[in-house]
Amino acid sequence: MMNLKPSFGRKLSSDGLSPLHLALQNRHFETLRQLISFDKELICVKGRESITPLHYVAQENESQLLAEFLCDCPAAIEDRTFCGETALHIAVKRLNSAAS
Repeated sequence: MMNLKPSFGRKLSSDGLSPLHLALQNRHFETLRQLISFDKELICVKGRESITPLHYVAQENESQLLAEFLCDCPAAIEDRTFCGETALHIAVKRLNSAAS
């Protein structure tokens, strides 16, 4: 699908979630990695409330994915949510010592 229509990865659902957000939410990690292999910038796609997949993994205490995302797209650390929070802010709020 991504080969035929690369913009598919940036399209948001009616709930404001990208395919990467949905793969994370449903714990479909193989799908997630395949999407990222097509376009690492999908890590920066802002969904509902400007939450990116990086924010989501910080919130969910997925430290392995957090590390992978930061290696794949270091600029994502600068992305802020609607409330002005970075992934680091979220990780600290969640007491995610593995990420902070």
